[in-house]
Amino acid sequence: DILLQHCFRKNYLFYAILATGARFSFNKRLLEDDQKNYSIFMKKTLQMLDDLVYVKDFIPSDESSKAEMTKTVENLLLTILILTSDNASSMKQSWRGHLKGAKDLLHKIFILKRFNHNSKILIFCKLWFTSFEVLACLTAPRGGTISSDLERKHLIFDGSNMDELKVLQNLKLITREGFNLLLGYHDSILSSVVGLIDIMKLSNESSDIQDIEHITNSTLHLISEFKTNQHLSMLNHIPPSAISTYRNSSTGDVRTISWYDICHESHVDASLITIMIRLFSAPKTNHIIQGLVKKILSRLQVLGGDYQCLHTGDDGLLTHDNRKLFNLMLLQWPLLVAGLNSTDPQDKVNVENLFRLLQELGSGSSIFVLDKIKRCWNNEMNHNEVDIVTY
Repeated sequence: DILLQHCFRKNYLFYAILATGARFSFNKRLLEDDQKNYSIFMKKTLQMLDDLVYVKDFIPSDESSKAEMTKTVENLLLTILILTSDNASSMKQSWRGHLKGAKDLLHKIFILKRFNHNSKILIFCKLWFTSFEVLACLTAPRGGTISSDLERKHLIFDGSNMDELKVLQNLKLITREGFNLLLGYHDSILSSVVGLIDIMKLSNESSDIQDIEHITNSTLHLISEFKTNQHLSMLNHIPPSAISTYRNSSTGDVRTISWYDICHESHVDASLITIMIRLFSAPKTNHIIQGLVKKILSRLQVLGGDYQCLHTGDDGLLTHDNRKLFNLMLLQWPLLVAGLNSTDPQDKVNVENLFRLLQELGSGSSIFVLDKIKRCWNNEMNHNEVDIVTY
């Protein structure tokens, strides 16, 4: 709704949406016309971004000029985030420059306060940026784009600002129960995920004894936080699109599962694996790590034994709604963590099938992620690794 309402205000946003549509159409139909249209629309988008020149050095003279320029910034930021999304979810993976451009605009909004930072559109953009930045910090070889504590504090949505939280709940991007539909987990672990990113960064940069002690204490605190918020049953508070009915092929038992719970608990497990591997240097063969890997993968039994049941009609889901497969998009980081640390041959087969399914669903990064996982399984080094974000 936001994108469609705003795209008629600025041509560059309109053409950015058309370009994204053309790319998805090409992926589905493989028609040359779609590829040509994508190139035409994208070229028009980039040619029309002259508003960036005016915004770059803008300093408001009064509230009226601030309000007027805020409308322009809304359209610009939406466009830049669409370009980021298009690049991150395609095979080009040239998303970093766009994400940095979005960060620079957010810096002017939420730190320099040159624009109306209470705008619901800009708050939405802040959450959208957060979804990219967190994934980049967790998965990309070069990390994210934020470089200071000040930016981390003001540009990352962490759920602590009640005004921002209310706006996002009204936009129905965060449920009343606190599940974040852009991030794929409950807001109760958002600050813990951001804390994990901070500790990993400090661990990579410092060998000071005091820092090591701080890292150890903070890590233990993080484990406690993740454990406390691991199981949040949201089964009674979710829409039908996030519920699947599953028949156990061996026992015949039927049960109902919540994709909200699957996504949230898988992110907690992936975080615990990351802590053990990155901060405690535990081997991937550790029985706790392997137990967490199997928990992440076993939750997806809802898709059937070969993860293809919605295409083939095999035993699995009773309600064959292909749209529910797109819930997998929220699980790409947990699946990456599970894949990198899989040692069981059957687990590796399951991981490969899931990433091939993600590729079918339109995730351009999935082919690079699967390649990275396979190289890890084969103990191969790659000095020219693609700058992947599992988006």
